[in-house]
Amino acid sequence: MLAAKELSQATASQLYRWRWKNEGLFRTYKHTISGVKFRARTVAHVHREAEGSLLAVQILLAHAVWQLRDHGEAEEIRVSARRVLVLIRQDIVLHIGMYLGPRQRQSYAMRLEQAVQRQRRRRSLKACRIWPRRKPHKPPMPPKIQRMTEELKARADKIFRTSSKQN
Repeated sequence: MLAAKELSQATASQLYRWRWKNEGLFRTYKHTISGVKFRARTVAHVHREAEGSLLAVQILLAHAVWQLRDHGEAEEIRVSARRVLVLIRQDIVLHIGMYLGPRQRQSYAMRLEQAVQRQRRRRSLKACRIWPRRKPHKPPMPPKIQRMTEELKARADKIFRTSSKQN
């Protein structure tokens, strides 16, 4: 912690403003890249992907500020990353349409319609499917109790007498 003599009020307020600009950038980053999942399998590669996506957001904002530098205030231009992204996407669609002829535009629109996933109607419930090669569970039957015959009793008695004499 620095003493009041070492850090002036103006410097402290400047550092505070920079800190909140930094926080604002990360908030913008999280909202702009919210639906993106990192695909890397190692921690180092995930870090690299995160750096790349953060750099992409910064380039997106810098591009907008560069285009607006003559129209904004001299001190600071604040730009919405989402609005810039929407405008860039609209511009791409406009340019695609501009370079296509009427037949190509029609063909392109037909291909785009085919690329849309259609929801099909289910014929049966998904949860109650009967899976192939799976037999339904049958509970075990009660045991069948059988009685020993006189011949089996005599044999068992003979076996037990001979084994007890040997011990």
